[in-house]
Amino acid sequence: MIKTLPLSQRLAGAQHKVIAAALLLLGAASACSSIAPNLGANANADANNTLAPLSDQMLEDVLSVMPQLIEPRLNSIQFGPNVDELDIIAARTLAKAGYGIQRVTADQGINFFIANQFKNEAGINTMRVSIGELEVTRVYATEDGNIIPAGPFELAGTRITINPALSLLGSTVSNNAIVNNVEYTSIAPIDGGIPTISLLSNDIIQGVVDQATTAPGLTSINSTKLEVKNRFYDVAGTFSNLINDRERVAREVIIFPNDSMRLGEQGKQRINKLLNQFSEASDLINVIGCSNGTTRLAIGNEGLALGRANRITEELLTLGVPNRSILDDACWSEDSTGVDFPNRGVVIDLMRSET
Repeated sequence: MIKTLPLSQRLAGAQHKVIAAALLLLGAASACSSIAPNLGANANADANNTLAPLSDQMLEDVLSVMPQLIEPRLNSIQFGPNVDELDIIAARTLAKAGYGIQRVTADQGINFFIANQFKNEAGINTMRVSIGELEVTRVYATEDGNIIPAGPFELAGTRITINPALSLLGSTVSNNAIVNNVEYTSIAPIDGGIPTISLLSNDIIQGVVDQATTAPGLTSINSTKLEVKNRFYDVAGTFSNLINDRERVAREVIIFPNDSMRLGEQGKQRINKLLNQFSEASDLINVIGCSNGTTRLAIGNEGLALGRANRITEELLTLGVPNRSILDDACWSEDSTGVDFPNRGVVIDLMRSET
């Protein structure tokens, strides 16, 4: 992994660090900056009008799509205490775009910044930037001493649509349909981790399921470690205060095999169908895992219900839905009668704010 990069070809060292230090001391008020959100402006030229280092161009290309994902002037970006050259370049570039820049004492803040660069044996570079629970990744190659995108933008933690052609290096791949594209992926495991979100793993799911075997029958612990009410006894559910004022615009019911938490291809297609209507700005997704009736498994109906909800949550995260947009709870009972939920399935409701 490469994080410390030379700056000698870009700006005079001492002067550059003074400027960078000033940027990192800017407060949240900088979010009202009058600087236009054009991250590509002058990105290829330094103080001496020489070609910027290739690593700078990769970082600036990734950052150039941020105004399409996070509104400049209204948001500040947080940088930790251990600032390196990638952070310095990013702080200057983001400030130029109109973002506020804040220095924090730890990995804290809703828009905490992390950047990593990787290079494989074939000479392909990967630049990955995370800002809070949003992550943007792209791979690059060199050709005749120039950096060129070698893959699409990969977005995680969001479903917002972006136009890759508006990126810093977008014009260089305008005729390449594969490279000039966007893919929505799961959050990647990066050095230092992402402070505000982590993907569910099989170990986490199993831990929740194991915990369910001894948990009380009226409540349990969901995937985000919140206590949730058993919706067999409380139809309104734990998150009623968040969704009561919303309209349900879509519902998908995914049926699981008996005593199973396996999500098949048909279930994945149903999730994708629902996500075609999903708006990150206005929607919440309520996931209700269900297991009602007899089961032969030691984890019981509670474990099955929670595990099924966790499996859907994991799939939604993998498809780029932010963790903050997902509410997961469950319905479980040994009784399969008199309940408004399926005996062995998951109900997924798309709830939309009227405003």
